[in-house]
Amino acid sequence: LVFVLGLVRGLPPGTMAVTAIGLAVAAVPESLPAVVTLALALGARRMAARHALVRRLPAVETLGSVSVLATDKTGTLTEGRMVVQHVWTPGVAVDLTGSGYEPEGEVLVAGRPADGDELAPVRELLRVTTLCNDAALRPPDPKVPDTHWTALGDPTEAALLTAAVAPLAHAGGADGHHTIDRPAGSHLRDGHLHDGRFTDGHLRDGHFTNGLFVDAYGTVADDSTVTLSGSYRCLDDSAGPVFVGSTLVQGDRSTGIGGTRAVCDGHLHTWTNSSVVKDPAYVPGTARVEATLMQLSGTGLPLPRFLATEKTDVELR
Repeated sequence: LVFVLGLVRGLPPGTMAVTAIGLAVAAVPESLPAVVTLALALGARRMAARHALVRRLPAVETLGSVSVLATDKTGTLTEGRMVVQHVWTPGVAVDLTGSGYEPEGEVLVAGRPADGDELAPVRELLRVTTLCNDAALRPPDPKVPDTHWTALGDPTEAALLTAAVAPLAHAGGADGHHTIDRPAGSHLRDGHLHDGRFTDGHLRDGHFTNGLFVDAYGTVADDSTVTLSGSYRCLDDSAGPVFVGSTLVQGDRSTGIGGTRAVCDGHLHTWTNSSVVKDPAYVPGTARVEATLMQLSGTGLPLPRFLATEKTDVELR
């Protein structure tokens, strides 16, 4: 009966013959496990022919009703590449055009090209991200056709570096030296810099006088102030709107903004006592410092969207 009904519906005779025989054998309870195992093994073999490896046979039964399966591992479906699209400063919010690592693009404010006054704080922001950066950009090889700009290093740092060199021409370049590097996940507590990732921007006679800082927004917001028209304001939930527009206001603690990843950078000003440490290996985080994060800014990085993935800390939007 099953064989006949299958033929009436237009199914292949071979498939229906195997199905009918399997059902007939499965009518005997002792034969059912063997039939199920054989069916799953055949399904696994068909999937392997399409370059899909099945680790556990029961997964074949689950996948039987799936028409589209999307998985992600950085570097396979995704390219492990991010692009800066939005930049916020206390005085202006800009959008960056362009894609990939190509040194091209525009800086737009409300859809129009930004003027010099609007670019000044953005240049300062991107100067920080350039100095607090270990990535490098490589131009295309003229000897190889159809090559493009590529990046070496962490994708986040590569995206920040591209944002600095592509749409903006730095006046005088990024002055300073990348002399101190501490692990990410840092924040200020009680006047101490704990495990900070920052880069020395101004060294005078061995004195650490000014540092540049890049970290997650929520990590540093509680202990930070921003400069607005020469006055300082604490960046916390009660501070009210700090950034221009409605994109990021009131010390937003979200991990992303409209499907983006947010990072912050700023200036870390320190004042050392009379016993100035001149050792090149000196790390300010090991000494008590008076610290103020100024000109705190946010940079939006889009995250790749995918349908299914292994367990990850990334929040899908």
